[in-house]
Amino acid sequence: MLALARKRTGKRVWHKSKKRRTRKATGSVGDIPARLLEMKRVVLNRKNSLFVGNPRGGRTAAILASLTSSCRRHEMDPQLYFMQLLMNLPSWPANDIDAWLPDRWKQTHAARRAALGIPAPATT
Repeated sequence: MLALARKRTGKRVWHKSKKRRTRKATGSVGDIPARLLEMKRVVLNRKNSLFVGNPRGGRTAAILASLTSSCRRHEMDPQLYFMQLLMNLPSWPANDIDAWLPDRWKQTHAARRAALGIPAPATT
């Protein structure tokens, strides 16, 4: 009966209700829990990993995804971290490479900023 009523009223009513449902389901990023956003990243990464080209590219993509997830988990800006990493890593001694792990880098970066008197960025 409901399907028949929708058919009689036409597509306009159906589209309005469909838009309403879509708007409620997507919401803003502030409404979506962090675990669902992380799952979305995992699913998108899984889909994108089908097109890495070769095994070496897949390994590189996995390393970058892992570092990016670590940055998010430690509430760091991944772009700032990767920029610093790529600028300083070529001249960094190989025996001290652990200093560039995201958790240790965050501590070093916070201490460096405090020494220079630069305020910490606002967290959202």
